[in-house]
Amino acid sequence: MRERKYKRWNNPSIPSTEGGVLRVRFSSNAKLNGKGFKCTVTHLGFTTTTTTTTTTTTTTTTTPPPAFSHSNCGIASARIVNGDEALANAYPWMVWTYMQWSNGLKRWCGGTIIHESWVLTAAHCPYRLNDAQTNLYYPSSISVVVGAHQKDNPSASGGYIVEVDTRLIFIHPKYQMPYDIALYKLKMPLEFNQKVAPICLAPRDWRNRTFEGVPVFLAGWGKTETGRLSDKLKFYNTAGYNFTACKAIYGSWMGDTQMCTDGTSKKHSCSGDSGGPVMYQEGGRVYQVGVISFGSSSECNDQFPDGQVKVAAFIDWFESIMGIIFNI
Repeated sequence: MRERKYKRWNNPSIPSTEGGVLRVRFSSNAKLNGKGFKCTVTHLGFTTTTTTTTTTTTTTTTTPPPAFSHSNCGIASARIVNGDEALANAYPWMVWTYMQWSNGLKRWCGGTIIHESWVLTAAHCPYRLNDAQTNLYYPSSISVVVGAHQKDNPSASGGYIVEVDTRLIFIHPKYQMPYDIALYKLKMPLEFNQKVAPICLAPRDWRNRTFEGVPVFLAGWGKTETGRLSDKLKFYNTAGYNFTACKAIYGSWMGDTQMCTDGTSKKHSCSGDSGGPVMYQEGGRVYQVGVISFGSSSECNDQFPDGQVKVAAFIDWFESIMGIIFNI
């Protein structure tokens, strides 16, 4: 049968097929969002010969997909493909946070949208002690860039800036590196659309997964090989790393609330990427399985693994802070 190609609204109309076979192939260029496609096939009727066959039925048990932490979570607006610069708004949960303290100190970190009013990040981003080293010294302001591809020009891709309610900064009470996780509540809830949306949280029963050898990907606006922060959102593909081997490299202080990602390709998260996500795609949804915590070196160019905190280990804590039951 001859193959015909059609694009967008150029609708095909095939009068008939040869041999009773019709093959339809649908391909997406990952640049546009649509509702899919519809194919209508009509049987015109012809003389048939009835053949009796014996059918053997095999029952296969499949594992259902994990539940979602939000009905709109983890829907990427483009395929996950190899590369460095992400497509604009490909990961609508990515945020850039700009923190400032009353004495003028500034810091930058990544983060993710997990709910209309909540951002997930690393605890070491807002963590600071007062001069006497006796109490936490919280930032006086935290600005969050949402919906952006260029963090310094968010409106170019439909992004904008929102503010954190600095009375509602939650650093994990056991904060040390195995508990390097924090939540921010926004002053005003976000309105979700294709450019601003939440990521799915890894469910509780993934807590014991190390994702060793499993493809994952990380994203952020952190420092690049130029030594400067990236203005455009970048990402890279890697895989989970054997946690026992990772712990042997960094020390016994590492705990089961952490995970590591492979660095043998010399691709790493770096300064400014902290608080961003380790992402895993399953069943058409993107899940955050880790929060970027520490890198292998200050230059981020060696072959050692990077360290993260497991999201699945903290679902109960999220619920206690946010007042939400996720059922995941």
